Amino acid sequence: GSDAEEEAYAPPRAPPEAGEADEPCDWDEPVLLLDLSEAARQLGAAHVDLNAVREQLLQTLSGAFLSRSAELFCSGYCRHSTRERCAAEREALELTAQGSVFTVIHYPREAEGADVDALWAAVRAPSGWEAVDELKELIADVSRDVRWKSEMCVEIEALAAKEATAFEQVGDDDSTPSGESPSEAPSVIDLLLDMLSRDLPRAPTTPLADHVFELAERRRCLRRLWQATFGRLPPASQLALKHMPRADFQPVRSNGPKRMLVPLPPR
Repeated sequence: GSDAEEEAYAPPRAPPEAGEADEPCDWDEPVLLLDLSEAARQLGAAHVDLNAVREQLLQTLSGAFLSRSAELFCSGYCRHSTRERCAAEREALELTAQGSVFTVIHYPREAEGADVDALWAAVRAPSGWEAVDELKELIADVSRDVRWKSEMCVEIEALAAKEATAFEQVGDDDSTPSGESPSEAPSVIDLLLDMLSRDLPRAPTTPLADHVFELAERRRCLRRLWQATFGRLPPASQLALKHMPRADFQPVRSNGPKRMLVPLPPR
């Protein structure tokens, strides 16, 4: 495109009043950690300057940051991190993936009409239930865009409120609400944990076997905590989470078709 067209895609910037020099740094804020080398390979531009690839990604993100970041997470070369740990993760990833170059991209303050800080606050705010807060902690860490995380946390808290009310009504009755045994229908908590486990990035210094074991332990503890808190694991048939995949859902990863077409930088 022309210089004028490229100028229209200026990377998102925070307003002057949100400058880091004027307010304390939020170390918990989410960031994108991108493998520029893998991005270049997927885009068929392995020999293009990686700084140019980064600029093209920034230009593409600036028009619709939340939607485009969701596509980037599906690409297989983008992972969630936070401002606090991104530098250490980047260094460790570049050490373990020889020849790869990673870069950090910060969320803008506002994207697609949404206040990004408010979206993230919905993810991080305590709910009043330990079981829900543990699930929200897991949701916060997966490689998904912040709008998806915020909406999912709102849905989980609504489910918890509904389940808490039902559990109180049951009182001392040991029967499962609605007469269903957890084994007779897939649990919405199990489906959620399956999905989150697939999208939780493995720490670069954690062996795969340890990662799998830790996920299994975390899943077991979360299931027990939810059941102890609300009396049951609710069947998926009783809740239509709009973000919940089918049981046979398999997400597209880096070995699948490209999910976002980014214009190549000029040679």
